[in-house]
Amino acid sequence: MSVSVRLPGARVDTWRAIPGETRWVDYSCDRAGDDLVVYVHTFRRVRERLDRTQDLLLWKPGTARVARRYAAGEWDEVVGADREWPPAELTQVPRRRPA
Repeated sequence: MSVSVRLPGARVDTWRAIPGETRWVDYSCDRAGDDLVVYVHTFRRVRERLDRTQDLLLWKPGTARVARRYAAGEWDEVVGADREWPPAELTQVPRRRPA
């Protein structure tokens, strides 16, 4: 999720998703009392064995941590929060041959 937070004085902090081939970074936010907490979520692309000849490529959640905490008075409103998580799909690929 990309998150945009309007700060006092009309400045906007933007936390944009970073899609990638093997790692994906996304953000979300939640109110904690009068504070606003922005979380960073990481995902990783993994290869899991399907059978003797095929593997599956899929996205697995990695970590979720606090990226920024805005105290009361440091933020006015969340002006955008769009989910941009990696695709929930399985891709079959040929198994890698041992070296």
